[in-house]
Amino acid sequence: MKCSRCHALNAPNDVICSGCRMSLDSTRAGIAAADAIANTPQWAYFFVALCGVLPILTLGGAIPVAVGLGSAGSCLKVARVQSMPGIARFFVCVLITAAAWVVVGFVVLAVAASLPTRR
Repeated sequence: MKCSRCHALNAPNDVICSGCRMSLDSTRAGIAAADAIANTPQWAYFFVALCGVLPILTLGGAIPVAVGLGSAGSCLKVARVQSMPGIARFFVCVLITAAAWVVVGFVVLAVAASLPTRR
Protein backbone atom coordinates (compact mmCIF):
# COMPACT_ATOMS: atom_id res chain seq x y z
CA MET A 1 0.00 0.00 0.00
CA LYS A 2 1.34 3.43 -0.91
CA CYS A 3 1.25 6.18 1.74
CA SER A 4 -0.81 9.17 0.68
CA ARG A 5 1.46 11.59 2.57
CA CYS A 6 5.03 10.56 1.68
CA HIS A 7 4.36 8.05 -1.12
CA ALA A 8 6.44 5.33 0.56
CA LEU A 9 5.64 1.72 -0.31
CA ASN A 10 4.35 -0.31 2.62
CA ALA A 11 3.24 -3.89 3.09
CA PRO A 12 -0.52 -4.49 2.91
CA ASN A 13 -0.71 -5.37 6.62
CA ASP A 14 1.35 -2.38 7.86
CA VAL A 15 -0.43 -0.09 10.30
CA ILE A 16 2.23 2.64 10.37
CA CYS A 17 4.02 4.05 7.32
CA SER A 18 7.70 3.16 7.09
CA GLY A 19 8.52 6.58 5.59
CA CYS A 20 6.69 9.20 7.63
CA ARG A 21 5.75 7.05 10.68
CA MET A 22 2.12 8.18 10.44
CA SER A 23 -0.86 5.89 10.74
CA LEU A 24 -2.06 4.39 7.49
CA ASP A 25 -5.59 4.16 8.83
CA SER A 26 -7.31 7.46 8.05
CA THR A 27 -10.02 6.81 10.62
CA ARG A 28 -7.51 6.52 13.43
CA ALA A 29 -5.69 9.62 12.20
CA GLY A 30 -8.95 11.59 12.19
CA ILE A 31 -9.75 10.43 15.71
CA ALA A 32 -6.25 11.41 16.87
CA ALA A 33 -6.64 14.88 15.35
CA ALA A 34 -10.04 15.35 16.99
CA ASP A 35 -8.60 14.12 20.29
CA ALA A 36 -5.76 16.67 20.06
CA ILE A 37 -8.27 19.47 19.49
CA ALA A 38 -10.40 18.29 22.40
CA ASN A 39 -7.34 18.16 24.68
CA THR A 40 -6.25 21.73 23.97
CA PRO A 41 -5.65 23.49 27.30
CA GLN A 42 -7.85 26.51 27.92
CA TRP A 43 -4.90 28.83 28.56
CA ALA A 44 -3.74 28.31 24.98
CA TYR A 45 -6.64 30.36 23.64
CA PHE A 46 -5.40 33.40 25.60
CA PHE A 47 -2.11 33.29 23.69
CA VAL A 48 -3.93 32.68 20.41
CA ALA A 49 -6.02 35.79 21.07
CA LEU A 50 -2.94 37.86 21.96
CA CYS A 51 -1.28 36.82 18.70
CA GLY A 52 -4.46 37.13 16.66
CA VAL A 53 -5.07 40.72 17.74
CA LEU A 54 -1.77 41.92 16.22
CA PRO A 55 -3.15 42.44 12.68
CA ILE A 56 -6.16 44.27 14.11
CA LEU A 57 -4.06 46.66 16.20
CA THR A 58 -1.73 47.45 13.32
CA LEU A 59 -4.63 47.88 10.89
CA GLY A 60 -3.51 44.99 8.70
CA GLY A 61 -0.56 44.57 6.43
CA ALA A 62 1.18 41.47 5.18
CA ILE A 63 3.83 41.27 7.88
CA PRO A 64 1.53 41.69 10.92
CA VAL A 65 -0.99 39.23 9.45
CA ALA A 66 1.71 36.65 8.75
CA VAL A 67 3.31 37.07 12.16
CA GLY A 68 -0.04 37.09 13.98
CA LEU A 69 -1.49 34.04 12.28
CA GLY A 70 1.79 32.14 12.33
CA SER A 71 2.37 32.72 16.01
CA ALA A 72 -1.25 31.89 16.87
CA GLY A 73 -0.96 28.61 15.01
CA SER A 74 2.38 27.89 16.64
CA CYS A 75 0.94 28.48 20.10
CA LEU A 76 -1.92 26.08 19.37
CA LYS A 77 0.46 23.46 18.02
CA VAL A 78 2.79 23.71 21.02
CA ALA A 79 -0.09 23.68 23.51
CA ARG A 80 -1.41 20.43 22.02
CA VAL A 81 1.88 18.53 22.33
CA GLN A 82 1.31 15.97 25.06
CA SER A 83 4.94 14.80 25.25
CA MET A 84 6.06 18.05 26.92
CA PRO A 85 5.23 19.04 30.49
CA GLY A 86 2.45 21.60 30.81
CA ILE A 87 4.63 24.30 32.33
CA ALA A 88 7.14 24.00 29.46
CA ARG A 89 4.35 24.31 26.89
CA PHE A 90 3.05 27.38 28.73
CA PHE A 91 6.43 29.12 28.71
CA VAL A 92 7.06 28.26 25.06
CA CYS A 93 3.73 29.91 24.24
CA VAL A 94 4.79 32.93 26.30
CA LEU A 95 8.03 33.14 24.29
CA ILE A 96 6.23 32.76 20.95
CA THR A 97 3.75 35.48 21.85
CA ALA A 98 6.45 37.82 23.14
CA ALA A 99 8.54 37.28 20.00
CA ALA A 100 5.54 38.03 17.78
CA TRP A 101 4.81 41.27 19.61
CA VAL A 102 8.48 42.31 19.44
CA VAL A 103 8.70 41.61 15.71
CA VAL A 104 5.52 43.54 14.95
CA GLY A 105 6.66 46.33 17.28
CA PHE A 106 9.92 46.66 15.38
CA VAL A 107 8.03 46.71 12.08
CA VAL A 108 5.73 49.46 13.34
CA LEU A 109 8.68 51.48 14.65
CA ALA A 110 10.56 51.06 11.36
CA VAL A 111 7.57 52.23 9.36
CA ALA A 112 7.02 55.17 11.71
CA ALA A 113 10.70 56.15 11.44
CA SER A 114 10.58 56.07 7.66
CA LEU A 115 7.61 58.45 7.42
CA PRO A 116 8.42 62.10 6.89
CA THR A 117 7.93 64.32 9.91
CA ARG A 118 5.89 67.54 9.90
CA ARG A 119 7.60 70.80 10.81
